Amino acid sequence: MFRNLYFQVSSFIDFNFSDFLDQLDEVREEYLEARIREGLRGEDIEPYFDPIIPLTLRPESCRSFIRANPGLPITERDYYLSKLFQYVSLLIKNKFRLGFEQLEGLRERLEEVLDQIPDELLPELHRFDWWGFYELVEQCDPEPGVEGQTINAILGSLSTYLPKVGAQSPPDRSASGAPGSIPIGQVRKVWHEGRWPEKLREARARRDQVQKQAADRCGVDLETYKKWEQGRGAPAERCIPRIIQYIEGRE
Repeated sequence: MFRNLYFQVSSFIDFNFSDFLDQLDEVREEYLEARIREGLRGEDIEPYFDPIIPLTLRPESCRSFIRANPGLPITERDYYLSKLFQYVSLLIKNKFRLGFEQLEGLRERLEEVLDQIPDELLPELHRFDWWGFYELVEQCDPEPGVEGQTINAILGSLSTYLPKVGAQSPPDRSASGAPGSIPIGQVRKVWHEGRWPEKLREARARRDQVQKQAADRCGVDLETYKKWEQGRGAPAERCIPRIIQYIEGRE
């Protein structure tokens, strides 16, 4: 089992970085948790948050932490899996408002799941589909008394959001500026800067459709679509092709 630095090294929880607008900042965990809570309440998460998880999971960040702590018997595997533990557990804890005993259960189960990740995948964890996993957790609404079963199901699907060994990284942003043509961590920023909520509204107006019709065309439920139009949320990567087709009238 990997050594979980989240509980054993006090400086680890605040070792997070954002390079939003090319300015490198260290980010405290309390900021991460506050933004996650805002998102779970239906508020838009500011673009400054977007690069934090992929940047902190990059090999350069891992090596930097190990160099800064030469007296600690830690490995790169400890760093990567502990960081992923931190981000996943923060999301699940705040979504389900877990108490102390429930958090202990989450820790045990999540550590088991993460420990199954092979070493060759670790340097690629910066490509973890955080926003896809976030959407999965956000949309869960279990009946009282079955939260534990829901969390187990979520953790069981975690591997589907991990990068595949040998898979290519997402392509760079194209000239069109379409959200689907840039790395996942920048989709939310480009979604707003590129006026995509307005483009959706304009496309729907051209068709004289209500929001429910547009949501059906884009393959999502009405509430998700409303967030897109209102600028309160950005789509998951898998939704981008259908959105572009709808805007361009090719659906």
